[in-house]
Amino acid sequence: MALDSSEPRSVPWVDWTEWTQVDQLLSSGLAAEQRRGIARVEAWRARGSVPGVVDAAARLRELALDDKVIAAARESDLAIRLAYSMAIVQLVNGVTGRIQKSKEKKSVSDLSREVSLPQLLVDLRHDATHKTLPSMQRLRAASGAALHWIDQFYWTPQRARVVEIYAQRPAAIVALVHAYLDAISAGKGAEAVTGAIDAVVEALQELRHTQAFSEILVPLFLDGTCRRRFRCGASSAATRLMVPLAPGGDAAAGTAGAAAAAARRVESDDPPPAKKQRRTTSRADFAKIARRFVRERNAWLPLLAVLNVRWASLVPLLIEGCVARVLAEEGRSDDGCAARLYYLCAWAQLLLHPCAIRESGGGGGGGGDGVGDATPFDAHAALGGAADAARALASFDVRGHIGWLASALRTATPCSSL
Repeated sequence: MALDSSEPRSVPWVDWTEWTQVDQLLSSGLAAEQRRGIARVEAWRARGSVPGVVDAAARLRELALDDKVIAAARESDLAIRLAYSMAIVQLVNGVTGRIQKSKEKKSVSDLSREVSLPQLLVDLRHDATHKTLPSMQRLRAASGAALHWIDQFYWTPQRARVVEIYAQRPAAIVALVHAYLDAISAGKGAEAVTGAIDAVVEALQELRHTQAFSEILVPLFLDGTCRRRFRCGASSAATRLMVPLAPGGDAAAGTAGAAAAAARRVESDDPPPAKKQRRTTSRADFAKIARRFVRERNAWLPLLAVLNVRWASLVPLLIEGCVARVLAEEGRSDDGCAARLYYLCAWAQLLLHPCAIRESGGGGGGGGDGVGDATPFDAHAALGGAADAARALASFDVRGHIGWLASALRTATPCSSL
C-alpha cells in the first residue's frame, strides 16, 4: 500500500539528503539526535505540506522524550495524555481520510484494515474521542505501535524509492535527451519538439531537488555520467550531452591516477616520465569547434529555457559545474581537451548572460546575434554565429577565462527566468 500519490506535489524538505537525515535522526536511539530531527520537522511545518505520517512521527517522538521527563519529576500526566491522544487521533483520521474514496462512506475500522493500521490505534482513537481519556500505559503502547507502522508503511518504502530514483533515473534521462536532440536535428515540427521537452521534464520531476541536480543532472549533462557512487543506470559508459567527454575518463579520475603514479615513482626511485608535449590547437581547429558549438547550443537552448523556468536552481549549478571542470582540466594536455574547455567556458558565459539566453532560447533554437558586453573571454563573439569564430578564438587563453569565470560567479546574477 502506497501512502503517497504518484502525482508531483510540494514537499518541505530541500532535497532527499535532508529527508534522509531527518529519517535517521528520528529513528536514532539518542535523545539529542531525536531532538534535532524534531526541530527540523518543526521547520518543515513552517514551510507547509508536511506529510501527516512524518508530522505524527515527530510528535510521538517528542512526546516520548517529554514523557520520561514528566515521569521522573512525578508531575501530573494529564497534559501529556491529552497530547498523546491528539497525535494518535490525528494520525488515524489522516490516514483513513486519505483513502476514503468511495461514494458510500466506510467506517474508520474498515478503512484501517485496508492499510493494516493496528486495531489498538483505532480503538484508542474511538475512546479518546467519545469516551474517557486513555491511561498512560495504553497510550505508550499505542505510540510504539504507531511509530512501527509509520516506519513499515512510510519510511521503509520511501527509502527504497529514493534509492531507485538515484539508481535508475539517469539512464532514462539520457535516452529522452537524445530523443529531444534527434527531433531538433531532424527538423521535426514544434509539436514534436515540445513533446520531447515535456518528456524530459516529466523524467526530471523526481530529481527536482538541488541535491539530485548537483549529484546527478549536472554531471550527466557535463560529463556524460553521474557520480559513480550512485551506480546510475544499466550502463556505466559515459554518453556525451552538453560538453565533449574528457579524454581518457573524467578529470577527477585522471587527477587521482596521476597522483597514484607519482607516489609509486617516489617509492621506487624511478625517474619521472618525459613530459608530453602539448598539441597546439590551430586557428582552423578553433573555427571548427566554434561552429560545432553554435549548432549544438541552438539545439540545447529551447530545452534549457524550459528547465530554467521550472527549476531556477539548475542554471547556477550548471555554471558552477562548468567552472569547476575548467579549473580541474585546464592543465591537461590530452587531445580533445581544447574542445571540452571551449565548450565549458562558452556555456558558462552564455548562462551568465540572461539577455542572450532569452533571445536565443525563446526562438525555438534559432539563436540571435550578440551576447551583450564584451568580456575577457574573447570567444564570446562565436556565440552569436560562426563567422567570427576563427578571429575570436585565435588567442584562446584558458587561464584568462578561469579568472573571468571565477569573478563572474562572485559578481554576476545568473538568469532567474528566460
